[in-house]
Amino acid sequence: MSIGIVTFVKDKSLIIRNAAEIKLDLFRRIDRLKEADLEKAYNEFIALLNTTSPYKMSKAEKAAIDEVDNVFVYPDTTPL
Repeated sequence: MSIGIVTFVKDKSLIIRNAAEIKLDLFRRIDRLKEADLEKAYNEFIALLNTTSPYKMSKAEKAAIDEVDNVFVYPDTTPL
């Protein structure tokens, strides 16, 4: 079941955002960085994009996702 990209906000509610919203959010956050922080973030981001192997979640990350999965009620996607 695909529900889009889910992210947590400070009040711990869930929101679903599309790719355009995510790109705009990233752009705004990057635009506010100081030069030294921008360079550091850029280097880390490029390193992440250049990795040859897919990211592997830690046990703690998997457990957190499983916990949310057990709490989140997915909307009914049954066709009418």
